[in-house]
Amino acid sequence: MRWSKAETAPMARRTPARLERAAPVLIEAALVVLLLLPTVLGRLSTYIVLILALFVVLRPGISARFAARTPNPADGLFGLSFILVSLALLASANEPRDLAYILNFSPFLLMAPLRWELESRPRPDAGLWVARLALGGTVLSLGTALVQTLIFKATRVGQPIMNPFQFADTALLLGFLALIGLLVPGQHRRWPFLIGPLAGIAAVMLSGTRGALLALPLLSVIAFGFALWRSRHRQAIALAGLALMGIAALFIILAPSLGLNRATEAFQTLASAVQGGTVDESTEQRLTLYWGGLAAFLANPIVGYGWGDMVPAIMPYVPAEMLPIVRTFRQLHNGLVSYAVGAGSLGILSFILVSIAPLVGVWRNRAKSAAQPWLYAALVLVGSYQIFQLTYILLGYEFHTLQYAVVTAIILGYMPPAGSADASGRKRGT
Repeated sequence: MRWSKAETAPMARRTPARLERAAPVLIEAALVVLLLLPTVLGRLSTYIVLILALFVVLRPGISARFAARTPNPADGLFGLSFILVSLALLASANEPRDLAYILNFSPFLLMAPLRWELESRPRPDAGLWVARLALGGTVLSLGTALVQTLIFKATRVGQPIMNPFQFADTALLLGFLALIGLLVPGQHRRWPFLIGPLAGIAAVMLSGTRGALLALPLLSVIAFGFALWRSRHRQAIALAGLALMGIAALFIILAPSLGLNRATEAFQTLASAVQGGTVDESTEQRLTLYWGGLAAFLANPIVGYGWGDMVPAIMPYVPAEMLPIVRTFRQLHNGLVSYAVGAGSLGILSFILVSIAPLVGVWRNRAKSAAQPWLYAALVLVGSYQIFQLTYILLGYEFHTLQYAVVTAIILGYMPPAGSADASGRKRGT
């Protein structure tokens, strides 16, 4: 059966309208999957969020969002970061399949249109909604860790749905993002959001990895500082903070007796490495990767060796006894080193630009009370990613690249723009 033009024209007109009506549902579904369900769905969450986001940003109505957008420098920084790393990978490609690695960074291009979409649909309860999703995601992470360790007797949590490093990093990030609920105005109960960091720390301890805990001091300082800044009850906040620190310290002290000593070795190992002391085998392997990466970068500093060839590139600079273990790695277990070897100086600049983009995006509104929860979120996002990437690469892997881009879009899209009216009707910035 063939359709006539007269019959297909109404359907063609209805399709964009249906997509436009579906856009709010699709983008909220994407945020639910990314913030609430990532450690439950694992790698599958990457592709669900990506498909939902593509439906939103590729529909015809996104052009109207572009025209009405509030300019933000973060849009350009994410775009420029993608261009720089793509140019490097294009220049270093030895065969067509090497170009496929450019797709690893394509989520950077989603940040801006997702920000425009979220900005066009402001939610008065946006901060509270994001905080509740993050809190739920942290509790589910802890539940997943408990099931895998107690029932399935796993020594490393996350597999097979995601690797332990991704699991631990995500659980801790969500735990501290949940504290947005303490900072947003309103009459809601605030104490439940304190569960977020504690559940995140417990999930990391159960995960069997230790790198994520290196971010704990920085994230604690950020959270504690914002709590004191925003609250009129500074004494109560200080006491609560000390109590939480005591609980965390007690948990860490008891960890060896609970069979969780590997996670607590992170700080001891870091201190020993900085002082030039003896380190364990895992740390020695990472130091070998880092020094080999530095030597390889200096030998080819402009565009690097390609994303898929970063490990072979360091082989000439690795001691012979370490070659068998180094050959088993797919990346250099450090974000900046991986960018330097894989994409050269262009990659380093790309890494720096995308790392500062969330903070640059919120900087203009930093002093406005309605924007302060989002400034906190940006600091947590950037700070955690920088520390996490001391021992593992995140930006360049599908899930964490997408997570970073979408969470940035959430922060900048839901953040009230400069000059908009707050709940009292007063103009911000006046």
